[in-house]
Amino acid sequence: MAIEISNELGDLYMVSAGDTETIAIDYTDILDGTEALTGTPTIVEPTTTGVVLDNKQLNSAAITVLGRSVAANNAVQCSAAFSSTMSGTTKTIRVTISTNGSPARTWVRDVKIKVV
Repeated sequence: MAIEISNELGDLYMVSAGDTETIAIDYTDILDGTEALTGTPTIVEPTTTGVVLDNKQLNSAAITVLGRSVAANNAVQCSAAFSSTMSGTTKTIRVTISTNGSPARTWVRDVKIKVV
């Protein structure tokens, strides 16, 4: 099961300790017209440690996020491995990404994930 996220990041997502999950964040609704995401996203765990974040990238082809098709370069993806010792904690994953708009924009989003 993947963690699929719209740009409205008000929810708290849950995973089990020991899981490795794919995270996909859809930015379609806040991109203007032909604007797309560009570059390599910065994805970190800013306040704690222990989540292993790999494969940080834009979607190079259309993917499905929350049942909706998301065009290439409109979503950020990574894999996140949660240690088996993290049960009972809440982790923050910070995603920073820029656009190719004129002028270019940069967004920083925090994703809260509860490890059960």
